[in-house]
Amino acid sequence: MLNSLIKIISTCSFDDIYLSGFIDPEEEDVVEFTPWSHCLFFEFAAQLIKIESVDQYSKLRITYSTNLLTDVDMDDFVPSKARISYLIFKNPLAKNKIIRMEFYELEEQIDQLICDALKIQLQNNQVLFLDPSYLAINIGGLEVEEEWLHNSKEEYQPKSTVIEV
Repeated sequence: MLNSLIKIISTCSFDDIYLSGFIDPEEEDVVEFTPWSHCLFFEFAAQLIKIESVDQYSKLRITYSTNLLTDVDMDDFVPSKARISYLIFKNPLAKNKIIRMEFYELEEQIDQLICDALKIQLQNNQVLFLDPSYLAINIGGLEVEEEWLHNSKEEYQPKSTVIEV
């Protein structure tokens, strides 16, 4: 899984970030989008990478996905998505390219990667840090990483795996 992810990020630009969720079609006036903030989707060309908070919000699971749906059965609601890259990227109109990824406590499996947190550096020097510990995925910059480290146990010294492309 790691080698195929490296191939994708080294050959494709980081096009979009999506948040999936649902709407209640029976709401009156303007319907509210309710996000499933435990799951994000990164788009690279036509390839979707699903990142979700697992293990009681203590780890991230990274897998490939063919669509933007999550595994939640909601008969009365309409699945929906929100493009959030314009809120996250410094320049959402630029070709955002990943040049470095740092996985904390990486576990590589055949069809997924599991880690405690993930740091991504873009070519424009923007840093994205993904922290799964807030009952959702907290995505932000270096301040999110600092908060994650501050909230970690004192004896916690995470082993990092760095990928540079």
